[in-house]
Amino acid sequence: MKQRNFRLFIANLLFFLIIPAVASAAVLEEIVVTAQKREQNLQDVSVTVTAFTGDTIEELGIQDPRDIANLMPNVSVQTTENFPTFNIRGIQLLDFSDSNESPVSFYIDEVYYGTPAGQIGELFDIERAEVLRGPQGTLYGRNSTGGLVHFITRKPTEEFEARGSFEYASDDQIIGQLAVSGSLAESVRGRIAGKVHQRDGWQTGGLGQELASVDTWSLRGMLEMDITDVITALVTVSGTTINNDLEAVTSVGLNNPNIPVPLFPAPGAPIIFPVPCFDQAAVLRGECVNFFGAPSSVDPERSQTEANLSNDTNLWGANLKLVWDIGDAMQVTSITAYNSIDKDVLSDADGSLAPIGLTNYIVESESFSQEIRLNGSIEKLDWIIGGFYYDDDKDRLEFYPPVVINLFGMGFPYSFGSDATLETKSWALFGQAEYSLTDTITFIGGIRYTDEEKDLLISDDLENPGIAIDQTTFMPIFDPDTGAPVIFLNNERINETEVTGKVGLDWRPNDDLLAFFNLSTGYKSGAFNTAFARIDNVRPSASETVINYELGIKTTIWDDRLRFNASAFYSDYSDLQSAIVEPGTISGAIVNVGDADIYGLEVEATWIVNEDIEILFALGMLDGEVESTNTFNGNELPYTPSVSTNGLVRYRLPIKVLGGDITWTNAVKFVSEHYQTVQNEFTSIQDDYVVWDTVLRWTSQDSRFYIEGFINNANDEEYTLDRYTVDGLGWAATSWARLRHGGVRVGFNFD
Repeated sequence: MKQRNFRLFIANLLFFLIIPAVASAAVLEEIVVTAQKREQNLQDVSVTVTAFTGDTIEELGIQDPRDIANLMPNVSVQTTENFPTFNIRGIQLLDFSDSNESPVSFYIDEVYYGTPAGQIGELFDIERAEVLRGPQGTLYGRNSTGGLVHFITRKPTEEFEARGSFEYASDDQIIGQLAVSGSLAESVRGRIAGKVHQRDGWQTGGLGQELASVDTWSLRGMLEMDITDVITALVTVSGTTINNDLEAVTSVGLNNPNIPVPLFPAPGAPIIFPVPCFDQAAVLRGECVNFFGAPSSVDPERSQTEANLSNDTNLWGANLKLVWDIGDAMQVTSITAYNSIDKDVLSDADGSLAPIGLTNYIVESESFSQEIRLNGSIEKLDWIIGGFYYDDDKDRLEFYPPVVINLFGMGFPYSFGSDATLETKSWALFGQAEYSLTDTITFIGGIRYTDEEKDLLISDDLENPGIAIDQTTFMPIFDPDTGAPVIFLNNERINETEVTGKVGLDWRPNDDLLAFFNLSTGYKSGAFNTAFARIDNVRPSASETVINYELGIKTTIWDDRLRFNASAFYSDYSDLQSAIVEPGTISGAIVNVGDADIYGLEVEATWIVNEDIEILFALGMLDGEVESTNTFNGNELPYTPSVSTNGLVRYRLPIKVLGGDITWTNAVKFVSEHYQTVQNEFTSIQDDYVVWDTVLRWTSQDSRFYIEGFINNANDEEYTLDRYTVDGLGWAATSWARLRHGGVRVGFNFD
């Protein structure tokens, strides 16, 4: 399997590289990024950042924020039951609860989205996507130890602009997008954009029900005003409603099928404990069963779940950006934002006919953030100072299995549900300066002070606290002194401060070469467990910290036709947080499993071979290992493949059709074998794989219209997005990537 996949990747890459080239004076397009909260050329930023324009995102048909990871080295995304998790350089959120925040920050138009449920919206009318790798603890602060993902939307224009597209694809997928922009009055500009995405399901459940469908509607409105000659205001209001049939996990059993436990035991029946399957190959072939004797499924398009899984999520928000230019040397920026998230997801954690994993995940979150910063430039000095405030109230955070059964025939109804409220308040002060020591050497220094407080109230039922259950024996917990049942009602608090920062040196011997060294730090705040939580494991974990050492080079050569960027880094990662399932139980906990050393290399190149051929190539190499005093010692970090590569070739065919151009774009990604849990179970191994996407596009002579056909996962590769094991109930669950699918897209652009 490994050799076949690697050969397939090389064959695809070589095929596109040997397309004949014709001499041309074509040059690279300049890419402007805001990685350091001011506009800079990509090649002038001493941060490892990958950026793609909105046009490239549209051409490749990227509809979901998670799909951007397929284009970048050492970046991936995991999805379990529509819970997105970005991984950068082996660092990611190892949890599945919206009470936690990712160590990879997620931003849209400089607004932070701390609740993972707020990251599952649609991409539309995007100007640029930026992914910053490595800790961004100075300018972006807490929860950016791995880096950050930032989407920048298109802004209102003075001149009239209209663009849109319509797509029909596999599983009767229909996607419609439209954006209109222009001047509304003197000094007032507006933009409105919307998207509809509908699709039948590509999975089938155990009772024949349809799963993995899409029904999403999104709308965004912007109003930009020149309040004075030096003050500009931009108001944005956006909303998304999601009513999808959830993608299901498939489940492989871990127990011997010849010694079954009754799926629905009769009252008073004797307790039967299963015998594990000791044949790992038989487990992976799906020949074993779970605790209740439910069969396995290893087909990505077929889950054994008995439920009609659903995702009902409403997202809406508003933000105000004020920019005040103070002369030619200083600028004040204020960003005020409010976001509301209302999520109700019904999932099936075990993916089998046994009603043991059916669970509601509910969150109602309201967040407010305020950032104000002042940046300026004085001779040899560029600087920025600012403050940030974040308040997130999760007034309803529920994790509840609605099916109450009589376990083992003992007649005792159990529920592992919990209700919680969580309030997070965080504020920070930050500053960064770049000073030119000589004509070629620049020193960079930055510091950030963060103060954070989290308050958790959790119970089986907040209004009528329930009885705590021992999830090993499934019996009530009694106070040893009084003999009374223990009431599960906990108040927990995190109150911490942290100082993070950065020091670095840039060396620019000429306009085409930048070499840099950075030492940067970051931290992720402590976290609570609010899922499958028993009384002694809702206490907070310690915060994570990382120290990152990085050497990088950025250069543009061959008359601005080849852009080559590379970085080598070492991350000293401390107190890695992870949600784990306690051995022999189904009880969860968030613990600091240990420290980790992460080494890596990243190479990115863009080559304009000629006016007809453009080649992008990226290589990522990673080595991450846990150092711990417990059973995790020596384990590989999850989702840390030793090698990952991305290749993209855009080729304009030497023919004209109706006066327009035809381009053929191919994107190929190779990922080597890796584990998908920190426990490194054999069931969590993902073999190496290759994914190939292809697009054939016709563009009119005036570039106003296009028609394209596309195939995603054209080689029909079966690979997984996430896996986890619950050995206490004898199953390992898998979330799969969608198999081969394709369609046709037509669009227009008047600007």
